Amino acid sequence: MKIWQKSTYSLMIFALLTLISVTPFASQAKDKGQLKEVVKIYYRYDDLPDFQKKGKPVAQCTQSTNENVNDFGLTGWYMPASGLTYKISTSTLPSNISLVDFRNAIANSTSTWEANSSSQWTYGGTTNIKRSAKDGVNLVAFGSASGGIAVTRTWYWTGTGEVAESDMIFSSSLAWSITSPSAGDCGGAANTYDVQNIATHEFGHQVGLNDLYSSTDRDLTMYGYGTMRELKKDSLGTGDISGAKSF
Repeated sequence: MKIWQKSTYSLMIFALLTLISVTPFASQAKDKGQLKEVVKIYYRYDDLPDFQKKGKPVAQCTQSTNENVNDFGLTGWYMPASGLTYKISTSTLPSNISLVDFRNAIANSTSTWEANSSSQWTYGGTTNIKRSAKDGVNLVAFGSASGGIAVTRTWYWTGTGEVAESDMIFSSSLAWSITSPSAGDCGGAANTYDVQNIATHEFGHQVGLNDLYSSTDRDLTMYGYGTMRELKKDSLGTGDISGAKSF
């Protein structure tokens, strides 16, 4: 009888300790669901078919006239609380752009969003990876941009909406340059696309913002068309900030 009582008591203690040690972790677990891939292409006006150009702005860069429009769209995902660490593909950089200048332009783009949202990015160094893939690396590189100026390829968990990985690819078939935003809305180098201008738009997708295509939104960073010499998307408009703060 005493042996049975001792065994029962021991089992109760074991069960209690198991409950204490396992329950907190089980309660914190979340069903992340499945990984879903979404590709966001940043179009250049010149690539559009003629019938799609109707009602759209001209191909040349235009000065900002309505940055205060309060429009934004959401993609359905959000940045992880810990942020994203990105790596730059050095082997894909254009010959006219140094790693130092490119890194500074990318850092300026992330800082623009960090100043107006809870999103965070960390520079994780360089990589020899050349192509976008679900490989655990948040890549920033030049390569195929699916016919656009740039493309952001994002994987997120369908159960939570949290971003798992996001790659940013600038078109290697286009000419690129880096110009200080102080040069004005359209002060970029002739016949080139500005890295910081385009990167700021692309990082907006990682934040969780969608492209905008109404002509009234043409001065916002998340407007879905870009032009050469443009610098005005280096800074955020009212709608961009409202969207970033909505998370």
